[in-house]
Amino acid sequence: MTVLLVAGLLLATPVEVVVTGCSLDAAKVRKLAELELHRGPDVPLPARLVCAAERFEVQVDDPLTNKTLVRALKTSDLIAAAPERFAALALVELAEASWSELLLPAPSVAVAHAPEAATRAAVEQLNRPRVRLGARGTARLFPQGPLALVGGGLVAHVRLVGPLGVLAEAGVETGSMRTSVGRISVDVLGAAGFVVAHVELGRVLLGGGAGFRAGAARLVGVPDDPGVREGRTLAATLGGPALLADAGLGLGPVDLSLQVEAGWAVWRLGGLSDGAALVSVGGLWLTASLGAGVRW
Repeated sequence: MTVLLVAGLLLATPVEVVVTGCSLDAAKVRKLAELELHRGPDVPLPARLVCAAERFEVQVDDPLTNKTLVRALKTSDLIAAAPERFAALALVELAEASWSELLLPAPSVAVAHAPEAATRAAVEQLNRPRVRLGARGTARLFPQGPLALVGGGLVAHVRLVGPLGVLAEAGVETGSMRTSVGRISVDVLGAAGFVVAHVELGRVLLGGGAGFRAGAARLVGVPDDPGVREGRTLAATLGGPALLADAGLGLGPVDLSLQVEAGWAVWRLGGLSDGAALVSVGGLWLTASLGAGVRW
């Protein structure tokens, strides 16, 4: 629901697609291309997709540079699981190649210029970061335990289509707690993957998504009186579905981020003493993370 809400708030560049001789859904190609170009100039972008024998041709009439660009590919490239997505990306790459001309120094001769707002939007489309890599420190609470863990890890965010992307992270966390019979320490090695949507508001990046977190957890019990009780080490898989919200502040190629996460561990690990629960790494978890990284 979070992904759909954020994506619905973004306006798309109007793309006009005409398909000739290809087994393609023109409406689907147009929709995918508009998602990818949602921060592009607000001007119509006519495109034609033509199939003839073994040749697949993409033609784009760019109103900003007043040029028609043609890209020839093989028809066999369309025989894939997602031919409309392949065609849409080929269309987008051709349009961005045309817009890259706007980044060059102005010619000495007078030419007809596109509206300033449209030109600025095209340049922003080319300069928009597609990958974010960074590191973050994390504090995670399992209220049912109760148990608190701290740690850190690496995170990568890759933008795929329009505002949509994937976020993956991996890291280690550790914590300990006192019980009535001794001390229990917990170590977790885990990873997570999320489908996310983000919107850029100047230097601020806001978004969120849903995914799954999983890993390996270990409990080590050290009794206060080893002569009476025996400490053991337990290990099990830990994980479950999660929701996250993410906010970032861009400072050039560097960004600072704050992330909050809530999830439910359906795979859990618990420690017992004489049949009574001492600690539980499972159920609800709440997380706050601070990080820094680079994007390009």
